[in-house]
Amino acid sequence: MIKKCPKCGAERQQDDMIPSYECPSCGIIYAKYEKKLNQQNTAQNASSMKAPDINRSQPKIQKPVKKLVNPIIVVSVVIALAISFFGYKFYLNIEKRNSNRHFSSRVGAISGRMINLAINSETVVDEINRAWREAIFSKYEKRDFNDAIMEVRLKRADDIASIERLSEEIAENIKKITPPVGKEKDYQRLKELYLLFNKYANMAVTPSGSLQTYSQQNSELTVEIKSAVKELEMMR
Repeated sequence: MIKKCPKCGAERQQDDMIPSYECPSCGIIYAKYEKKLNQQNTAQNASSMKAPDINRSQPKIQKPVKKLVNPIIVVSVVIALAISFFGYKFYLNIEKRNSNRHFSSRVGAISGRMINLAINSETVVDEINRAWREAIFSKYEKRDFNDAIMEVRLKRADDIASIERLSEEIAENIKKITPPVGKEKDYQRLKELYLLFNKYANMAVTPSGSLQTYSQQNSELTVEIKSAVKELEMMR
């Protein structure tokens, strides 16, 4: 119990029968003041107490690491890429086979035309060569060899025109071919053979030179053409 008034410091008066409830000097009520002091002390004690460190008192719980990539998605993507890769390779193989088949078909058709060109050219060249030789060396029917050659050309005018058209068509068809990968050498060989056959065709269309050079060229080309025909037949 407070013995002095906390406000004015006056002695607290009390007797045995009736306790003093208020200060006779300043008039404050002691009970209320005591209650207020108790409340202030309680608040001070509460504020002076440190709150426990939760982070230190409790163990840290590690959060589970989130997986950035779903393994199922990864597997699906890998499978899709593998299917695409092998599918593309399969497509390329089919395209390669189709290209090779188409190339072989075109070469076969051109080879057949070139063989026909050689056959038609041979007929005209042989007839020109024979008429030329007879005009010069015949004992009974000697005449100007130019007239003899012209006579054969007039007689074979349709055949000569056919030889010219066929030679041009073959050249155009060869230009249109695009060789697939791995067939470049075959394509180059086809062009070389065409030049040989076309040379023979020119002998039928426009004979020139002397009888000796014409006959010699005919003999040489005949041997080369026979070998070339066998090579073309293997290409067909």
